[in-house]
Amino acid sequence: MMASLQKELVAQLKKGEALDLRADGKAGSGLVMTLQVFAEAVSLEGTYQVQEWPFFSSARKGANVRGFMRVGKGPLFMTCQVESPHVALLFTEKTGEEIDFASGVSKGIFVLNTAYHAIEAAQKFRLRGEVFTVSGDRLGQEYLHHPIPNISVLAALHKALPLVSVQQVVQALKHNGEKRRLPLKAIQANQDCLLASLKEVSSAVVQGEEAWEHPLPSFAGYEGYPIGAQSALRSSLQNLTANYARTGRRLVFQDPQDRCTGCSLCIVNCPEGIIQFVPDEKRGIRVTGADVNHFCKLCRECIEACPLDLFEEVEGALV
Repeated sequence: MMASLQKELVAQLKKGEALDLRADGKAGSGLVMTLQVFAEAVSLEGTYQVQEWPFFSSARKGANVRGFMRVGKGPLFMTCQVESPHVALLFTEKTGEEIDFASGVSKGIFVLNTAYHAIEAAQKFRLRGEVFTVSGDRLGQEYLHHPIPNISVLAALHKALPLVSVQQVVQALKHNGEKRRLPLKAIQANQDCLLASLKEVSSAVVQGEEAWEHPLPSFAGYEGYPIGAQSALRSSLQNLTANYARTGRRLVFQDPQDRCTGCSLCIVNCPEGIIQFVPDEKRGIRVTGADVNHFCKLCRECIEACPLDLFEEVEGALV
């Protein structure tokens, strides 16, 4: 039987209002895959339309990452950051200790990968509403031989948002594995993990305390970066994604003829925030290089983004 918030959200969807979801975790936790599979399952059901999109591109394992999903009855045209989601997911407890994954939610539906029961998790993270928890790391280790929580979180998400049948989730999961060319044994292991996880999801309706508020953080400005530049959520300084370049390779920036137009695409797409630039009266900014010795992991985002091919990956060790 659905709890009150679940019923309310489903009723809103039927009236044509959209439902927003936000997920926080670490790169490598399978966050994107979970959103993709659930989105496909919703699409298979046919009643609603769905969008899902990540808030990051290249991110080393262990960096904090974030993804969004929007479900609606009619066409969905707006893709933007979700600040006050109806449903908030937490893929790793460590992320929950570093950021407020419930920011912007005074009372909502929460899905967490944790060994805590739903009531205990609500107390720890000060959550008010309907809380669903599953021990994804343990189940991932047991069924997938790796402590990855994505399949278990998918099961808990299905419990929290009963928009589709279990069979549709299984079908979408199988299709996702086939697209990724997983061996049949791995696809079956994912399905086994999903079905086992469904039986282990704990849930609770938590009234909490009025003081358990999660206000949106105030805007701190762009710190000199153009509008659209990457947030601290993706930066190496905060998430220790630095110096991850392939052995014997490095990035170089060369612009001897001063061709940079100041388009800022390299700055916007760099997940490390290491592109160096100076103000320019005519162009707005002029890129002068990148701090490759300390932070570059050679993700090639700047190489792909630069319309003038001013960045290049070459042989040579960092100095």
